[in-house]
Amino acid sequence: NMTMEHELTSNMGLSVAYIGSHTVKGMSSMEFNPAIYAPGATEANVDSRRIYPGIGALQGVTDFEYANYNSLQVQLKKRAQRGLMIIGNYVYSKCMDNNSGTIGGVSVRNKLDPNLDYGPCDFDHTNAANISLLYNLPRMGSLHGIADVALNGWQLTSIITATTGSPFSVNSGKDNSLSGPTTNSGTNDNADQISADSARPAGVNQLQEWFNTGAYVENKLGTYG
Repeated sequence: NMTMEHELTSNMGLSVAYIGSHTVKGMSSMEFNPAIYAPGATEANVDSRRIYPGIGALQGVTDFEYANYNSLQVQLKKRAQRGLMIIGNYVYSKCMDNNSGTIGGVSVRNKLDPNLDYGPCDFDHTNAANISLLYNLPRMGSLHGIADVALNGWQLTSIITATTGSPFSVNSGKDNSLSGPTTNSGTNDNADQISADSARPAGVNQLQEWFNTGAYVENKLGTYG
């Protein structure tokens, strides 16, 4: 990381920073015994098509995860003056990984190629802004004793946060890859996107349709979506 700071006035400072990270060999759960698709594959013969036939699903932990994070972070801080302190920051960032899941559940689509899922992290927020305000209420000098203790020395605080949304995947809902269910996870096939226009159509109920559902269909047989 690298940070530059500049004093704008006697009570206001600006900092601009680049912060990045690269992660390799992150630990997470993986299906070690997936079924291999072949002509004639069905859900009924999944276990006979597994790498180790007859054993069934075999979940384990291995170090296949990797990730990259890059960000520009800007902060403006106004030190207390006349009782008011303000801190504002903005972050423009991008997080990419091949798996955001934790140990205990398998979220990888193709268990033989986990890098197929390389893309934005589940928790990626491209834009994030925060404003923090702290105001010391004026003291009332005419108060004494219990009244002074009870009514003086109060502060008002406020934190305002705004971020862009998190990415998500559109799942197929079916094991069309016929790779078999995974312990604690089921299947993870994605839907096929058939249109580049995935934005929510105008006029639809925003609670019932978050995106253009007509842009996606079930994945083709023998594929992971």
